[in-house]
Amino acid sequence: MVTVYRRLLIADDEAAEKILHTDNLPKHLLTYDFMLPLIGKTSLLTAKGDYWRKVRKMFSPTFATSNMETLVPGIVEEAVVFLDILDESAKSHKVLKLGECLPGLTMDVIARYLLTCSSFH
Repeated sequence: MVTVYRRLLIADDEAAEKILHTDNLPKHLLTYDFMLPLIGKTSLLTAKGDYWRKVRKMFSPTFATSNMETLVPGIVEEAVVFLDILDESAKSHKVLKLGECLPGLTMDVIARYLLTCSSFH
């Protein structure tokens, strides 16, 4: 498998400013086609136009740096619990399918802050 990464260096201040502050840039077609069946048209990742702006505005405060910094200790705590599970699995030679375990970790981090609970505890 060959992976090609395209990079673009923008040396013009005005162009860089426009790109950084333009809302709802076009989605890469391959990413859009891949994600659409998994998460649907109404996801922030696949939404477009006015609907995208509405959803983004609703979630913006949640992902502000100041708010995200307050979440780090809990994310680390959940990750440590998960690492303990991985460690015990390795010691007992039990095979864990990460594709099945990692969504649980993701949900635990989300649940910790939305529902104040965790499946690993």
